Amino acid sequence: MNRFLPTAVEERWITVAARYPALRNAAEGQAGSPGWKSSRPLSRIGFFVLGLFLGLQSQTLMALLGLGEARTVVGLLTIGVAEWLIVRRRLFHSGLEEGIWLAGLLSVCIQLFF
Repeated sequence: MNRFLPTAVEERWITVAARYPALRNAAEGQAGSPGWKSSRPLSRIGFFVLGLFLGLQSQTLMALLGLGEARTVVGLLTIGVAEWLIVRRRLFHSGLEEGIWLAGLLSVCIQLFF
């Protein structure tokens, strides 16, 4: 069992809760849904853009502090923050953690390949 991602049963409950808001409380009360949070498609897009912006701002901050060459370390820290959001805050496809994760991955790839 992987505690870092929801199981198939938990994913089904997340889908039911997203599709039928009236059943959201019933779905959260079930044993198969231990509190994973998701967002609606339009909110997910907004949170993705916000997460990408926040992740890239960490790169800008490091460049302003003169640590622009430590892009790989900052990228790995950004990915770590995204994973922390997934595991501790139980976010599943909410957009925010996906944007932060992508910003960290872009940072590492740019440092390695350019």
